Amino acid sequence: TFHRRLWLGIGTAVLVASTNAPLPAAEPASKSNPGPVPTGPGRGGETYLSDGGPSDSRVRYIRNLTLLTGQILIADDLVAAGLWADALNHILDQTAEHRERIQPYLQLHGVLPLAADLAVTVDAIEAQDAQGYKVARIALDERLTAARHLVRKFATPHHRFALRGIVETLKGAAGAYEATLDGDRIVNVTEYREGRGYLKAVIAAFDDIRSPLGQIDAAKLVQIDTEIAQLGQAWPTLQPPAVAVLSAVDVAERVARIVELSTAF
Repeated sequence: TFHRRLWLGIGTAVLVASTNAPLPAAEPASKSNPGPVPTGPGRGGETYLSDGGPSDSRVRYIRNLTLLTGQILIADDLVAAGLWADALNHILDQTAEHRERIQPYLQLHGVLPLAADLAVTVDAIEAQDAQGYKVARIALDERLTAARHLVRKFATPHHRFALRGIVETLKGAAGAYEATLDGDRIVNVTEYREGRGYLKAVIAAFDDIRSPLGQIDAAKLVQIDTEIAQLGQAWPTLQPPAVAVLSAVDVAERVARIVELSTAF
C-alpha cells in the first residue's frame, strides 16, 4: 500500500543528520527536579513537545518512545472497540512526531527501524483485519522492546533515567488532558484518548522499574503508585464522559507531586 511504501522509505532514509544529538555514553544521572508541569490554555501534548523537553538525550529518547507506545496502546483499545478510523489516526498520524524523534537513534545504533512493522499494522487497520492486526502487533512489540533496550547501555542506573522519562511523559499527558477541556466539558476526543494512552504506557514503564525503586524508597514508591492511580480518574473510559471527572488543575497538581516524589530516586 501507499502507507507501507511511505513508512519503509522513512525507515530506510539516512536520518542521522537530525538535530537530535546521539545518545551519550553513560554518566551519573542528576536527581534534580525534571521541571514544572506545562500550564496555560490550549497546551496540548504536542505544544509541550515543541519546546524540546528534557535536555538529556537519553531521557528525551525514553520519553518519546513512551509517548509513541501510548499512541499504539490506545490504538489497541480502539481496534478492540471496532473504531478503526480512530485507531488509524492514533497509530499513523499521532505517532509521526515521536517516530521522527527516535528514528535517528535507532539507525545510529544499528537497531532495526519501526517503519516496516508499523506499516504492516497500519495495513491491518485499513483492512479492518482484527487477526492481522493481532499478528502485526506481536512483531511490533518485539521491535519496541529492542528500541527500549537500546538506551539501557547508555543510561546507568537505568531506573533513574526511566523514571525521568516517565515523568516527562506524564507532563505530556497533563498537557493533552488540558487540551481536551472547555470548562468542565471534554470536547476533544483525540486529545482525551491520547492522554489515556500515555497514562497506560506510563503504568507499563513504571512496572518495569518497580523493583529497584522499591529497594531505594518503598514508601515513596507507594505514594507514586497512589498518585498514578488517582490520575486514572481523568480517563475513566475509552469514550470520554461528557463532564470531566478531574479538572486540568487536578491533573497538573498530581503530576507535579509525582515530579517531586521522583527526586527521591
